[in-house]
Amino acid sequence: MNKRGEHIGKCVLMGVLFLVLSLPLLQHLFAYFETRPLDGYQKEVEYPQFGTEQWFDGDFQSDADAYLNVHFGFRNTLVRAYNEFYFKVFHYSQTQGVVIGKDNYLFEENYINAHLGRDYLGEEEIAQKVEKLSFIRDALAKENVELVVVFAPGKGSFCSDFIPDEYEPWDKQITNYEVYRDKLKSTSIPFVDFHRWFDQMKDTTAYPLFSPTGIHWSRYGELLVADSLLSYLSVLREEQLVDLEFTGMRTSKVLEFTDDDAERGMNLMCDIPDLEMAYPDILWKADSNTVKPNAIVVGDSYYWGLFNSGFSYQAFSNGQFWYYNQDIYNNWEQGSKSKSEIDVRSNLINSDIVILLCTDANLYKFAFGFIDENYELLAEKKD
Repeated sequence: MNKRGEHIGKCVLMGVLFLVLSLPLLQHLFAYFETRPLDGYQKEVEYPQFGTEQWFDGDFQSDADAYLNVHFGFRNTLVRAYNEFYFKVFHYSQTQGVVIGKDNYLFEENYINAHLGRDYLGEEEIAQKVEKLSFIRDALAKENVELVVVFAPGKGSFCSDFIPDEYEPWDKQITNYEVYRDKLKSTSIPFVDFHRWFDQMKDTTAYPLFSPTGIHWSRYGELLVADSLLSYLSVLREEQLVDLEFTGMRTSKVLEFTDDDAERGMNLMCDIPDLEMAYPDILWKADSNTVKPNAIVVGDSYYWGLFNSGFSYQAFSNGQFWYYNQDIYNNWEQGSKSKSEIDVRSNLINSDIVILLCTDANLYKFAFGFIDENYELLAEKKD
């Protein structure tokens, strides 16, 4: 190659390099290409304000750096590519708390710890909580309020065969679930154990109760729970509650609802292969004999699917969801409000049903302060 050709080649190479380096800036300015947004919570960073004071203080520069760090062109694609590289090469998730199990089953670490007994509170502490809960149950019963405890399954226990070996799954100790279960059974507290029910159905259910890439029970599983819980409450209260009817069933490997919530949070480039999951069509049936009691559900994220499906709205006339016993969601208002904004005792005694719902991964903090708070509140009124 002569010198002229060599010079042209270098110019072309420099031009291509300059274009590649300019692509993020051009994408940021003109958004030529549509990129897939990232899932999960993303902290919003506002465009920095420019002023003489901000410039000389250095605030503008630091604010601009923070803004451009999350708004440069192709950021979403590059983040997904980075996460995909770590997943494929190192079998590792960049998402905090997510563990890659065998056959690419996804777990959150707290579910594994709960199944293996690594978060065990001890029998004495659990016994004290159940004793306080029995007092609360009796105090509410005098106000004609039913207190019901509902245990949801956890993915670590249900899919224990897929826990990675580095967690030594063969070294399983006593668990919070096992002790809570035995203590609750020795009381008069109404107790619904979906943890045990899911284990019993594991090998016989028509469709998967957990997906490989989700954390919560499947859409099919949570609607089975809704139907079973309504039947239980109807018998408990000797009233006809709303009936949930499955009117159809479709299956798909393109997952919906929360069936792939763990995978979505990982923000990968490519989808992880999944089982074929079931999505029932449902109908809430009520007639002139149907009763809609007032109800409060104090629970964790396992209730979100039921709440968003209309369970509180369809089954209850005043259905409140006390998310982690902090933020209150209800049937008639958008958004939430803090529990500190309401009269807790008045809300409790004016309800017909109070449900404490918890998955095994959260039993180490069951029921999110509700027991201690209301034991003291109701004990004060007794005195």
